[in-house]
Order: sequence, then C-alpha cells, then structure tokens
Amino acid sequence: MVGTPVLPARAASYRDEGHWRDRTHLDDLRDAFSQAPDRRVLVDRSQGGRREMSVADLVDRTERLAAGLSRFVSPGEPVAYLLPNRWEAIALFYACARIGAVAVPMPTSLGPTQVTQRLRSTGAVLAVTNEAGTTSVLADVADDLPALRTRVAIDAAPEGVLDLHRDVAAEPHRAPDEPSPDEIGSDDVALVLFTSGTTGTSKAVLHTPNTLHASVRGQMGSLLSGDDAPRVLTPSVATHAIGIMASVLSPVVHGHDAVLVDDDNASHVLAVCAEEDVTLLMVGPSGYDGLLDRVGDGATPPPSLRTIALGGAPLADAVRRKSDRIPAVLRIHWGMTEVPGGGVSGGDDDEATSWHTMGHPVPGLERVADDGADGGGGIAPVHVRGPQVCVGIVDSGDGSTVWTPADDDGWFATGDLASADPTGVLAFVDRASDEIKGPSGMIIPTAEVEELLAAHPDVGQVVLVAYRPGVQAEAPAAVVVPQDGREPDLDSLTRFLRERGTTEWYLPQRVEIVQSLPRNPQGKVDKKALRAQLDKS
Repeated sequence: MVGTPVLPARAASYRDEGHWRDRTHLDDLRDAFSQAPDRRVLVDRSQGGRREMSVADLVDRTERLAAGLSRFVSPGEPVAYLLPNRWEAIALFYACARIGAVAVPMPTSLGPTQVTQRLRSTGAVLAVTNEAGTTSVLADVADDLPALRTRVAIDAAPEGVLDLHRDVAAEPHRAPDEPSPDEIGSDDVALVLFTSGTTGTSKAVLHTPNTLHASVRGQMGSLLSGDDAPRVLTPSVATHAIGIMASVLSPVVHGHDAVLVDDDNASHVLAVCAEEDVTLLMVGPSGYDGLLDRVGDGATPPPSLRTIALGGAPLADAVRRKSDRIPAVLRIHWGMTEVPGGGVSGGDDDEATSWHTMGHPVPGLERVADDGADGGGGIAPVHVRGPQVCVGIVDSGDGSTVWTPADDDGWFATGDLASADPTGVLAFVDRASDEIKGPSGMIIPTAEVEELLAAHPDVGQVVLVAYRPGVQAEAPAAVVVPQDGREPDLDSLTRFLRERGTTEWYLPQRVEIVQSLPRNPQGKVDKKALRAQLDKS
C-alpha cells in the first residue's frame, strides 16, 4: 500500500518560503549530535522507573537499531511497532528513517482485529510489540499476514519471536554523522498513521519528513516560544500524531527534553510534572478537566508549569471557569492526523474571541470555510491547504486512494464546521463527519464497529454515535433498532465485540433502543439528531 507520495502543486513555493526543505529529521538529529551531544533529550518515566537519555544516547540507540533492522528490512518496506510511551518508540522512528523504511506506529490499546487489518493493509514486513498478548496474536494470525516476515518483542520475547535488544540491535555500520545512501528522503513517505477520517472507516494517512517538519516547526515552535528552558510532557503516546510531534521530533528540532509517561492518571501526571520541572504540558480537554478536579480535591499544582496546551476538542466553558486552579497560560492547538500541526492560540488572546476552539492557523497553512477565508461568515465546512497537510490517504480495506494533494487543488476537508466570531476568529461549531473521538483524541472508526454490531442476532439496524457522559468527555453509544423485538443490552453487545477482537476503546459505553432511525431528506441516518437526543436524556 505504501507507495510514491503525491506532492502538492505548491511544493516549490513551500520550499521557497522555508516550510519545506531538502533535509530530514535525521539531519536534525545529526546537527543536535554535533552541537550538543551531552544535552538531555528524553526522560523516560515509564514502568515506574526513570531513565535519562542524551542526544548521544538517542543517536547510539538509533544507529544500533538501524544496523539490526537492516538485516530484516529493505528500503521502502513498512515497519510496524505497537509500543507504549518508552524510548524504544522514539529510537525506532529514527531507525526506520535511517534504513529507508516506513514507520507504522500503532497504539498498544488496539484489539487484534484492528492490528491485523493495519498490518495487512500496509504490508508491514516486521512488527515490534511489548505486550505478550499482542505478540501471541501476531503468531495466531500469521496466515493472514503473508508479508509479515519478522516478529520482535522488547520484553520477554516468547519462542519464535526476536528480542529487540538481544537479537536485533547490532553494531552500527557507519559513523553516526555519516548519511546512509538508503535513508529516507525529504519527500518520501516516512510515516503512516491511521484515522477514520470523515467517513467512519479506517484509513492510512501518509506523511513525509517535510509535512512533519512544517507541523512541528509551526505548532510546537509557537508553543515553545518565550520559554528559555522548556521541558515538555504529554500523556499522548509516541505512536500518536501529538506524541510524535512533542516527544519524538520537537526535542531534536527545538532543543528541549521530553518527559515520557505511560500512565495518564491525573495524580501521576501532576506528580511527574512537579518532579521533572515540566514547563509545557500538552493534554486533551478531558484530561485537563481531570487535572483541575484533582487540584480542586487538594492536590498541589506543579509550580514549574508555565503553559498548558489543549488539543483534540474545544474547551467547554464549564472547564474554563475553573482553569485558575492551575496557574498556567492556557493555549489551544488544533490539528488532526492528516494535519498534525494546524493551529495554535497565542496565549494572550482576547477572552471575547473564540481562540479556545480552533486557535489560529500556523504559518503557511490556509484555513477556509466554504463561504470565505478564515473568519469569512456563516457556518460552513472547514478546509485547509498547506505544507503541513499529508501527501495521501488510503482506504485500509481495499487499498484505494481516498485523497491526495492533487485533488481539489490541494484543499483538504477537515470534517469540522465553523463560523467566524465577531472579531473574525474562526470558531468551531460542530462536526460535519460521523467521527467519535476516543482516548487522547484518537478517532473511533464508526463504520467498522457498526458493521460488526450489525451481525449481532438481536440487532436489526444500528449506528454508533457520540454522546457526552461528562462536560468535557465523549464516548460511543450504540443506537439499536431490535431484530424481531429482541432488545440487546450493553453487556451482550460489548461481549459480542470482544469475541471478535475489537479494540477496547471502540466499545459502546451506552445502548439506546429505538423503534426506527431518524433520516435526513437524502435518506441517510441523521446522527446529529441522535447525538442531540442522547445528550438530553
């Protein structure tokens, strides 16, 4: 599936304007190594421990992994890794680029059905996991994954599985400052992430070093400006778009260290922020709400925190009203898997504006509503075009191309609806798409879950829609028309999905029984009406 990217017609202008370049993140790593090899770049607080890594340490781990991977992987082939927030996820990203392989990171929370689908659709030839269960799953579905030649684990590799550190890592082939003829190019596909996009089915999103650089340079550069000694923490894992920007790329590009945690519990996050003198915390609005409640219950806010950046959803007014519990500048960053760094607020915005919903476009990104430019008028779908936008989207089911920058003159439909507030700032209003956001802003592929639920013997018709169990929370609900009057309960539906290997956070948390599904004039199920009905009940 991973092939030649389609570059936008404006690629030359992106280079002329400095958003794109003829360099990659490997060049950034080499620059950091030559300038300050002893500078701390990571603090790994996973598994209850603490491990510091310098630039030189990261380079050494990258080179050893690259040397080992090259024995199993050829340039252009995909390498998948399902890892938590540990330093190995970061070193693997750079190691893949070093040998010209395509990185395919996935969250460990995916169920076996979704893991198998993504491995099959990308044609991954090697997969790295840390969970014994996931490793076993890869063995169980080996016949369904003919391209997967090599299985690797980082902890207690079972029989038939290589140990990443013992069996794969090897002595480097060349000096760390010596470019490899096989390493990734600035316009090659370097990263594949998955999203449900605007239609509810899983899709592969293709990024190059240039689209990633434009995102991290614009968004993270803005968030870090004015901080003389930044230390960044995000619970978002290093296999997710936000984690890749904040914990993988930005520490090398912007010269700060990143703190990795594998536990997003509010008390733990607050404690680590205080212990590690974190200055910038990047968290979702729901996680932020939990932090504020924990401080309200008596926890001490971290004194080092200067900025809290929120992404994934607009900030509810009820949460904003208690934001003074943690005395830090509040900023919004807006983006999605297809456009990882799309917008950010300034930190000193007028409270009368809508800065808290979508921020402001980063340099180089054009953001418009259908009826005009950013701030142009009534409610309309939001489209973006710029150097941060991915170079292709592929359906993970049939391999068909869903979108490239050659479509629509490079304009990408975000699935958001927005309008301009009185000051001209674009304000998020609603979603035009059917997407439901799960933990850390990860999107649930509703169509895939609906297809599985439709096979339940007591389900006549079903749709999955978002509802709000809390002021800042979002969760999936199954709205069911029963088959022959047999009403399934929530336990029956979730058990049915688990038996089919469905990812845990895809499971509905509520079931609503209806006699019929409301439809719009075009005959499509009116999910917006269902969402409103659920939020009222």
